Amino acid sequence: MDHELEKEESKKTGRIFFIALVSFFVVFASVDAFFVYRAVKTHTGVITTNAYERGIDFNKVLEQARLQEGVEPIFKIDENRVSLSLKSQDKGLIENALIRINFIRPVSKGKDFELFLEQELKGLYIGDIDHLEKGLWSARIDATWDDETGKKRYQYEIPFRL
Repeated sequence: MDHELEKEESKKTGRIFFIALVSFFVVFASVDAFFVYRAVKTHTGVITTNAYERGIDFNKVLEQARLQEGVEPIFKIDENRVSLSLKSQDKGLIENALIRINFIRPVSKGKDFELFLEQELKGLYIGDIDHLEKGLWSARIDATWDDETGKKRYQYEIPFRL
């Protein structure tokens, strides 16, 4: 009789172990399947749009970067006024440029804005701002102008803190 009781107990323990083992792998596979589903549905995998075309144009980007090495920005920001001068190493201050600055707040969305600067004095560009909060900002400068060799473009990013 003891032998039959042990056999029954052994079957019961074996069944419990089998059910626990199968349950573990079912839960494990379910969690993995959920994470795979979320990863596929929430991220398209595209980091850069038109990556092929941008790759082809990369030599143009390198040439622009090489050409702008001789330009030095003089960027100042007060409470509600932005001033910028672009100084060329060989030609002095750059005049008659179209200057756009994108102010970007990296710590919060919805605060970014764009500002066009106007030339006030020879080579000095001014713009008024009234809604710049204290904290960390980044100013992306995009300037274009014509000189005797053709159209020039200068792009630069300046991080600053108010």
